Amino acid sequence: MKTRMWRLMGAGCLALVGGCAPSPPGGPGGPGGGYPASAVVGRVEERTLNEEVVATGTLVARDAVTVISELDAAVREIGFTEGQSVSKGQMLFRLDPVRTQAQLEEAQAAYTIAELSYERSLALQENGTISAQEFDQAESAYLSAKAQLALAGDQHSKTEIAAPFDGVAAEREVSVGQYVNRGQMLTSLIAIDPLELEFDIPERHLSKLEAGMEATFASPAYPEEPFAGEVTYVSPSVDRGMRTIRVKATLDNADARLRPGMFGDVTLVLARRDGVLVIPESAVQLLGGLPTVMAINEVGLSEFRQVTVGARIRGWLEVREGLSVGELVVVEGYQKMGPGMQVVATEGSAEYGVTPGPLTPTADAPARDGGVHATD
Repeated sequence: MKTRMWRLMGAGCLALVGGCAPSPPGGPGGPGGGYPASAVVGRVEERTLNEEVVATGTLVARDAVTVISELDAAVREIGFTEGQSVSKGQMLFRLDPVRTQAQLEEAQAAYTIAELSYERSLALQENGTISAQEFDQAESAYLSAKAQLALAGDQHSKTEIAAPFDGVAAEREVSVGQYVNRGQMLTSLIAIDPLELEFDIPERHLSKLEAGMEATFASPAYPEEPFAGEVTYVSPSVDRGMRTIRVKATLDNADARLRPGMFGDVTLVLARRDGVLVIPESAVQLLGGLPTVMAINEVGLSEFRQVTVGARIRGWLEVREGLSVGELVVVEGYQKMGPGMQVVATEGSAEYGVTPGPLTPTADAPARDGGVHATD
């Protein structure tokens, strides 16, 4: 009786062991089986690749002056408003002209007498009635009076101070009626259109730097709006301490949104290459120290594929060998995958131009030809 019971228990254990045995390869859960993996899938794209370098830059005014008085006089008129745009030649300050006007009239009178005396001496010299010394004295007095008249006229012209270029006037430092001295600051004038962008580039990029290159300025004040500029200057020397090269670019600023002194990131395009194959950078993993991707082959199954990579540009990675344009690679989710599995593209795949859904092979599509697609 006991012997029969033990035999039944042993048979039941064998049945349990047999029922728990793993499925053979190719069955459910095995490679290529009926349990596809979900993943974000991207497509190998052909793009124009910009080789870029990023630096920190500062905006500076191409022209900026401190307006000072060149006379000792009282301020009679101010012709601008603080922060206002002014045009070249526009009157900024008018100083009291009484003293310089009187000096100008005095010089004019002295010049008139000297000129008449010189003309009479010239006529007498032709007749031989005066000596050469007397003629020389008359000529010298005439030339001296002429110089004094020019100097008096220059001093009088300085009673009106005009803008030397188009720009924006800063704060005025004096008021109407105030007496100012020679050399005293009155205001500042700053040209803000265009602006110069100054930044430093590591010397290893020297061979690629030249005028006319494209530079883009991104300011924290306008985080979503880059400003385009053009390189106009490359320093002829390298900073010995920092091993960098000073570069300047010119930015249009007609709308006056930018200001001298602002800083931000500068992206300089060093070179541009067409027809470069790229994939999302996150699609590449290191297996055995080698760059590898989980690709979707011509029959719609996953496989490991070693690739040769190049430049990294803003989340994308250049692929030089191992993939062809149009092929599909797993961008996210390869950690839970192995080779020979069917793949279902998730919603995130749409960002990379792949329709979400099961990936199936296209009829008669050759290998590595972008023939695998996601069904709708």
